[in-house]
Amino acid sequence: YRPVGSIKHMRAPALHQNWLRLRGAHTHKRHYNRPWTRTNFNNRNSPMLSNVGRFFNNLPTPVRQLLYANGAVFTLFQIAPNFAFTHFTLKRGDIRHGRVYTPITSIFGHFAFLHFAFNMVMLYFFGPMVLTYLSYRQFWTLYLSAGGIASLCALTTMVRNGANLGASGSVYGLMAFVTMKAPQSSLLLYGLFPMRLWQTMGLIVFAESFFLLRKTKQRREHGDYSQHGGVGISHEAHLAGIGVGFLYYFGVLQGML
Repeated sequence: YRPVGSIKHMRAPALHQNWLRLRGAHTHKRHYNRPWTRTNFNNRNSPMLSNVGRFFNNLPTPVRQLLYANGAVFTLFQIAPNFAFTHFTLKRGDIRHGRVYTPITSIFGHFAFLHFAFNMVMLYFFGPMVLTYLSYRQFWTLYLSAGGIASLCALTTMVRNGANLGASGSVYGLMAFVTMKAPQSSLLLYGLFPMRLWQTMGLIVFAESFFLLRKTKQRREHGDYSQHGGVGISHEAHLAGIGVGFLYYFGVLQGML
């Protein structure tokens, strides 16, 4: 008795295919959808830290380097304030005592968090805009020259035992350059009021000029700012940074820089 279709009546290729099919049915691994088993336990990188890393890596290289440098000096002011105050602020006696580098190093110094945060937000927004028009070399030249000249201008109204620090002159220089290059660009002042870039810059120049005139008037009346206010903000440094940004635009326009 031999039933039709038995193994003896099958051809060799059909027999081999049936054997592979049967073997696969017994050895195939089933995969279940178990999303609760998917964890980051074996992932050494925190998702939050990964997002922060992506945020910085997407920035242009000079802007990212400046954010790192300013953050490092801000941390230094918190953990070693005496050392940071000596080397990252500009004071009247620095040149006489051989610290000729402080007009540049002081533009990386921030002691108060709000001062640091405001300047870094400005750098974050205007730095990439400037780099769409300038090379890395031109960007660094503008940033350092605006900050250095602004720091030196701050000496003109500095109190006897005062010090100057901060990147305000540099970031105002960047903003002034962008204003000349793209004056019709829009932004939200304080995140609320839509304004053209040239309107915002005009408002800043007016406000800085007004407060500088008021400070010089106090100096004529009282002789010094040490007892009568006018110390907190270096308006002349801000205006100097803006002036450098304007001049740098015309220098690039004429092909001199």
